[in-house]
Amino acid sequence: MTKGSSLILRLYFAVVSAVTLFTLMYGLIDVVTLGLKTYVITAADVPDYLQNCANPVPYPVDVTVKQSTAEEQKKQCEAVNDETISNYNRQKASAAVRDIALVLVTLPLFLVHFKVVYKDWVEEKKSKS
Repeated sequence: MTKGSSLILRLYFAVVSAVTLFTLMYGLIDVVTLGLKTYVITAADVPDYLQNCANPVPYPVDVTVKQSTAEEQKKQCEAVNDETISNYNRQKASAAVRDIALVLVTLPLFLVHFKVVYKDWVEEKKSKS
């Protein structure tokens, strides 16, 4: 920008640079967290809401319906846990796609806007000295 550039234009580029920087950091933090959970600290990559199938808690049942045996309850519990893990993996993949897209979109925006802000800052500094 030149000496005569307006305050509003400078403010715009500074605000967009800051917002895209924070958005970029958010996306990168999520990608790194997902990578660490998936490949490094795998014990942290388990859904919190799995049921204990060793001692399944029977679901509320109607007294007119035949109650399940312990073996049937265990199979039902394992089926629910398998579905829970499947849903968890889909949610994790969806989050990874969102975060990668966030980084890919905000990185060029940040670089373009920050380049203008930095160039203006350097020109202003030269003009003062």
